[in-house]
Amino acid sequence: MPALSNPRYERFAQALFAGLTGKTRIKRAQSTAYLKAYPNCSSGNSAEACASRLLRNAKPILDRVRELQAEANARQRSKIDLSRERIGRDLDTASRMAAEQWHGQSVS
Repeated sequence: MPALSNPRYERFAQALFAGLTGKTRIKRAQSTAYLKAYPNCSSGNSAEACASRLLRNAKPILDRVRELQAEANARQRSKIDLSRERIGRDLDTASRMAAEQWHGQSVS
């Protein structure tokens, strides 16, 4: 799914995603994201209510946030897989070295 056609919706979805994940995780992610997309809104309860209303009626925004989450998970999964391969190679190397020391010969 490409970026949302409404730039404010896209900005809201991006800010909501950023507020829900990673180092930028914050308590009031919805209202903070709403204020980034709609900076003229007053902060506090008004932003929270508007964000809630927007999320209730805008399925594309939720779909976009889910897509951003899926993309982030896919990137993390590939890093984890590479890490598993590296650990497997390291264990194999350590096993061969131990066998060589134990038997005094090279193991193929």
